Amino acid sequence: MGRMINMTKQHVHISGFKIGSNKIDVLHLQFVDDSLILVQNDGQSFSNILTILDGFCLISGLKLNKRKWNILCINVEEELVFDFAENLGVSIGSWLMSCLGLPLGVDPKLKAFWEQVVNKIEKRLEGWKRAQLSKRGCYTYSFYVKFQDYARRG
Repeated sequence: MGRMINMTKQHVHISGFKIGSNKIDVLHLQFVDDSLILVQNDGQSFSNILTILDGFCLISGLKLNKRKWNILCINVEEELVFDFAENLGVSIGSWLMSCLGLPLGVDPKLKAFWEQVVNKIEKRLEGWKRAQLSKRGCYTYSFYVKFQDYARRG
């Protein structure tokens, strides 16, 4: 699907978002079976993306599960958002959501944003650390983790 989008955008009008000092055009992001498609609100880009998705389904024989779709808009009139969602048969999402386990729509300058990220990484590392330790090391590490948790609560 990503290749289809990239090939088609060279021939058909589809506007993504320019980011960074190099003004890189970002139209879609994909991870395993999740896709994030970013288009400008110019009507034509949205229509062209829908055509590409329909073509992808026809070629691949796969179906898109619209029950899992969310449409999220920035600076778009509410009425237009409702029309998009109704025409597609999808839900209207909220920017306070998570993508790949990380929060979206939260100010990354806030301490609470990073606490959530750090806690998630700590939990993942905890199991990995235990696997690398001896039995005594596991007991010591468990005590250390419990002590830190107790110290945080005050």
